[in-house]
Amino acid sequence: MAKKSKKEEVTAPDDYEATISPEQQEEDIRLTAYHIWESKGRRNGWDIEDWLEAEKFVND
Repeated sequence: MAKKSKKEEVTAPDDYEATISPEQQEEDIRLTAYHIWESKGRRNGWDIEDWLEAEKFVND
């Protein structure tokens, strides 16, 4: 059985942005960026790229 990607496992409702506060959305992005950073070996100097990837994941 093929493993599902994280994006397939976690789905947000269509009106996600309307149902959460900006503070909660930022916290979701922060936690996602942290997990991305960990999954890529905790590499330094890629914080902006990890944050942007997390924003895209949370907002899509």
